[in-house]
Amino acid sequence: MYENAIIPLIFRSDENQLFYEFILNGQSASIEYRFIDKNQLMLMNINKSKYLAEDVTLALIERIMVHARRMEYEVFTQCPAIIEHLKTNKQLQNYVRVGQYSS
Repeated sequence: MYENAIIPLIFRSDENQLFYEFILNGQSASIEYRFIDKNQLMLMNINKSKYLAEDVTLALIERIMVHARRMEYEVFTQCPAIIEHLKTNKQLQNYVRVGQYSS
């Protein structure tokens, strides 16, 4: 649905929290993240407007993965909602590690 749309990936911070974010028609979807170290990224949780489709979250995760591959980040998550989205996309499962990270 959104694969042909050009939606800018926004990097936002708010009181020591970091977010990747999409804004569509005034509604936002974001994923909080933090750096474990300079090359390891932990996706923390999802915040999405109830007016946006679930596909927006999957598109956001996909865009984060494109960014992470370009930056050579390893990506981890323990967030149940992100894990559920990963189940619907086998390709993303190859890029996001679920569970504990190694320092």
